[in-house]
Amino acid sequence: MKPEKRFSTQSIVATMATIVSVCALVVSVMQTYYQHKYLHAAAWPHIQLEEAGFENTDSTKNMVSIKFMNKGVGPAIIESMTFQYKGKSYKNVDELSKEIIGKNDYMGSFKKISTGEVVAQNEAFDLVSIQGAAASRLFIAAIPQVKTRIIYTSVHDEKWEYLSGSEFPDGNKTNKLN
Repeated sequence: MKPEKRFSTQSIVATMATIVSVCALVVSVMQTYYQHKYLHAAAWPHIQLEEAGFENTDSTKNMVSIKFMNKGVGPAIIESMTFQYKGKSYKNVDELSKEIIGKNDYMGSFKKISTGEVVAQNEAFDLVSIQGAAASRLFIAAIPQVKTRIIYTSVHDEKWEYLSGSEFPDGNKTNKLN
């Protein structure tokens, strides 16, 4: 009598094919996961505000400006922007500037940023630019007391919050909200 084979050639081939298929599925899932992470990282916006003040000997040349910049690698879609100064909230930098400067004589330009506005990668513009000795000094003195909050999203609906104010060691902080 011939002993029975425990495993047939067909069952060994079928088992090996199943193992190869499971390995291919695991590799495919991992590749999809890392591709997803890469796509999100390749469209990551990073908003920053930068203040600059200039003083010349000619008092009419004194100037202060705040630059709004997207230093990320993708566009930023603005959801909201608010400023707080002495406990009061302002929706745009024009209202804030009028509160800080008051009735002083100055020339200024202000950029109003709307909900849904897109700021391209590496785009930078003056959010506010004020000329005039007295107005510039008032604005520069008030900047440490101003708290800014900007909420923005990426093209992948990831949401961030930019915060600036004197309570942060480097003057600002960015948090991912989702």
